[in-house]
Amino acid sequence: MFTRILNDRQIRNVITEISEYLMKKHGISKYYPQDQVDDAIKSLKLGNFDGVRIQDNSFAYGVFCTEEEYRQIYQQAGLDGDYEGVQLKIADTLYKGQSGRDREDFNCSADIKVPLSYGSSSE
Repeated sequence: MFTRILNDRQIRNVITEISEYLMKKHGISKYYPQDQVDDAIKSLKLGNFDGVRIQDNSFAYGVFCTEEEYRQIYQQAGLDGDYEGVQLKIADTLYKGQSGRDREDFNCSADIKVPLSYGSSSE
């Protein structure tokens, strides 16, 4: 139970920090490419000392990258990237399982609340 609370808090904090960084640096977008997400992770010192480890950042990629790019990131690394599982974990963390969405149509990056002070959308 305690581990789950820490994991949930960590997911919320990482998503919030990265989204603020990406919006300030690159503007508002529904998705961001891996290099911009990696830059945010490095700049915010959310990675490890050796740089950005893909297996440690599935939630960041799951929120900010397209499904296609997410799968490509993990395929190129030779890792199993469970996109649906990551999306469901994020939904459960952010919405306590009350997102009101089906597994097939959930996209958490579209549901991140964006402060009006960041300007208009630039999809």
